[in-house]
Amino acid sequence: MRDLYRGILQVGVVYLHITQYNYPGAIKVYQRCRKWLLPWPETCRGVEVGKLRQNLETVMAALQRLGPQHMLEFDTSLLKPVQYEGNVKSW
Repeated sequence: MRDLYRGILQVGVVYLHITQYNYPGAIKVYQRCRKWLLPWPETCRGVEVGKLRQNLETVMAALQRLGPQHMLEFDTSLLKPVQYEGNVKSW
């Protein structure tokens, strides 16, 4: 579970780097956090991991299309929150 939570947190760090126009930081953290999110099923303990992975890939594709020179044009509406189903028992 630690790696799942680490991956979720790192997605937030990717988004923070994007909003601060730190292209190299966003790319670096993205590459690192993928390994923590890939092994998990679509939904794990109520967290919509599949949707999070999909949103992250959409964000990174948009960022890479823009490149570091055009980060000011990034559409921040692409930055979606983690979706969670709160009535799921954890054990």
